[in-house]
Amino acid sequence: MFDLPPELWTVRKAATTAPGGLSWDQVKELDKRALQQRVGSVNFSGVEVIGMDEFALHKGHRYATVVVEPYRKEVLWIGKGRSRESIRPFFKLLGADGCKRLKAVVMDMNASYEEEIKEHSPQADIFYDLFGEVRQGSGGLGPG
Repeated sequence: MFDLPPELWTVRKAATTAPGGLSWDQVKELDKRALQQRVGSVNFSGVEVIGMDEFALHKGHRYATVVVEPYRKEVLWIGKGRSRESIRPFFKLLGADGCKRLKAVVMDMNASYEEEIKEHSPQADIFYDLFGEVRQGSGGLGPG
């Protein structure tokens, strides 16, 4: 019926194509389970350095945050928003031991990120990315 393999179908196409029909929610839940089986859970052990960045959704009117482990080149977490409250779930997933283990965070100049990092991992050095520094006119990289 489609030229693409089923794993590349949109949720809507999968729901309307399934024998007997499935709801959008049912297909989305099946997709989440399949993704979890393929990717597995995130390994937070040994994480000492993270990078945090925001990115625009829907032409810049809404934002999300991504947290990466730069040495493993692994996405650790993605969440909606760029406020303290929106990134707090990451630190809960990291856990108390993981928060204590953090040595450094590389990020844009974002006061919300900085406040949340200082609350959960006060020992971590904060480094601002070059583009954030240039935009703010402070002229260089360095701990926050």
